[in-house]
Amino acid sequence: MRMAEDYMRLRQAFTDQQEQQWFRVTMDELAGALCCTSRNARLILSRLAEAAWITFQPGRGRGNRSALLFHRSAAEVLLEEARERVIAGDVQAAFDWVYTYEKVANVRNDFLPWLTAYFGYSAAGDDTEQIIETLRLPIYRPIVCLDPANAVFAFDTELVDQLYSRLTGYDADSGRVTAGIAHAWECYQEGTVWTFYLLKHINFHSGQELTAHDVAASLERLRSHPYAHSWLVGQVDTIRVLNRYTVQIILDRPNRYLDLYMSHSGASILPAGTWPDTGLPIGSGAYRIIRLQHGQCVLERFPGYYDRGAMIDRIEIIIVPEHEAEYAIGPAPGTLTVVTGEIAIDPPADLLRQHHVTGVSMLSLNRRTMGPLQNHWLRQALVQGIDRQRMICELGETRISAARGLHVTQGREGSLTGESPYEFRVHEDTLYQPEQAEKALCMSGYKGIMLKMYTFPRHERDAYWLQTQYRKLGIEIAIHVVSWAELNHPMIREHADLILFEAVLAGGLLPQLEYLQSDHSLIRSRLPEKTAEHIDQIIAQMLCSDTAAFTDKRPRERNQQQISAWQQVETVLADSHSIVPLVERSATLLHHPGLRGVRINARGWTRFQDLWFSEMP
Repeated sequence: MRMAEDYMRLRQAFTDQQEQQWFRVTMDELAGALCCTSRNARLILSRLAEAAWITFQPGRGRGNRSALLFHRSAAEVLLEEARERVIAGDVQAAFDWVYTYEKVANVRNDFLPWLTAYFGYSAAGDDTEQIIETLRLPIYRPIVCLDPANAVFAFDTELVDQLYSRLTGYDADSGRVTAGIAHAWECYQEGTVWTFYLLKHINFHSGQELTAHDVAASLERLRSHPYAHSWLVGQVDTIRVLNRYTVQIILDRPNRYLDLYMSHSGASILPAGTWPDTGLPIGSGAYRIIRLQHGQCVLERFPGYYDRGAMIDRIEIIIVPEHEAEYAIGPAPGTLTVVTGEIAIDPPADLLRQHHVTGVSMLSLNRRTMGPLQNHWLRQALVQGIDRQRMICELGETRISAARGLHVTQGREGSLTGESPYEFRVHEDTLYQPEQAEKALCMSGYKGIMLKMYTFPRHERDAYWLQTQYRKLGIEIAIHVVSWAELNHPMIREHADLILFEAVLAGGLLPQLEYLQSDHSLIRSRLPEKTAEHIDQIIAQMLCSDTAAFTDKRPRERNQQQISAWQQVETVLADSHSIVPLVERSATLLHHPGLRGVRINARGWTRFQDLWFSEMP
């Protein structure tokens, strides 16, 4: 890499000089081109000459000029280095490299088709005559955190689910808890004592056996520190290891949903004593991480997985800058990517498409910190002053319907070819009441104080659209666009008046509970204590209901209990104007017809272990 940079600096400094043509130059000019001292310039020139990239004849005596001859094509070096940076996992650096030296040699027409073809499926033989299948996936967002206790963003939690195992699983279609590493479990004493029976001979990626001691240590870790997902064990009083394959959890109050809680990504099981660790995450999922660096995450099939193993041997996840996303989606075999609105692309017509409503874009209002949003009337104006149908019409893409609260009303649409858009039901915007908004703003006594709205790049267009609409109403808003990780920082949660984000709510009750029970969530962390306690009381009553147990005979009873409790929660949020629901959002999963086993889930992704490739039409 360094040799290529030095060579291109020389070519940039002497753009008029062609390959295989001698030209005269001074050492001062060379040192200036290489941004170093004359002594270091001689060392660099020596290395380039040894590699046969140049021929250099130093001038002898004071004032005599040296002679330099370029051997390698600037376009060849530029293209070769750009490809190497992509293969190393730094697509952003590859684009920066191409753009930096574009005036020396324009290789875009060669680089971009190569990049498009680089993603997707490939297969190659190894020394043992085995076929190694690889799937390269472009992702348009960073991987922020893979610690199960703190992973909160949708793609992070998707990876956590595939790297780790949990006591139980959850089938969103049937609404039932399923077996995980626990093959059976029992609930006693009105939901305060739970016993989980583990499968035997499950191994972590390190080769260590997973036992009840690891389960206990993982759950105790959640209790020991205020992690994002410590709410999952907030009712736990004692964890007992009854034997190597049996663990008992004793609660200080009833929770007949604990089996559901244990299916959450935050309840993933780690080897006892391994976190925090400077090495790679170790789980027991279908894939293990073999490389994790800026711009790239490489997963490898774990042959010791206890359940049905993965069929694709290697998954390479490569972060692609949003503004370059269109070049990562093409007709290459095995193409797979998710579009959630942060990129504008025109994918090939032959890609199959699956759509799923994933959540609700909303504004979280800061009611916990003293400030302008302590004013009930101003909060009401913010809720009633936005025309959501107009927002959908003007911004389009993945914004599909006016939101009504902290829930989604739609689900999955099947595979489609070519034709996009989103064939979802459009709901009337019952929250938009412009006359009432104007009256509420007048009642608030608002004098033009600037409200601070924070968001991250995916929602930047929405933020500026909202800024314009609120300005028409008479409310001034300053936009602050920060990184994904920064948005979840306690200082921003405390000081931002408004936070614009998508609450990922598809997938049943558990995602909804997280936003109201986790002290790190962008909703609960900004509610006043009195409101949070009121919501806690409603949830606690639901958790102790004797109709809560998942059985084949009574799944509907549990749904009715959830609906009743959730209606009460939504009423509390609506009456207090604690959030501004905006629009329901969808994700689109694009994939090549040859890639089989693809099924979009509630996060808009698919389980990698289910994927396989067929060249048959």
